[in-house]
Amino acid sequence: MKHKWFIASNIFSILAGFFFLLSYFIDNTNVLYCISGILFLIGGTLGLHISIKALKTTKSNSNKS
Repeated sequence: MKHKWFIASNIFSILAGFFFLLSYFIDNTNVLYCISGILFLIGGTLGLHISIKALKTTKSNSNKS
């Protein structure tokens, strides 16, 4: 059950990154929007990858026992 919350939070951080990048492209004045959007996207993608890998490992371990 924990993995579902991690996956959901990573999806929300990816969405936040998209919104930061979108707001940067609409209003080009603040470079912090671009930097934080890229960081959100990287963090969300890495976290999602790790959560899915952990979920697969947990499922394969529970099938063996």
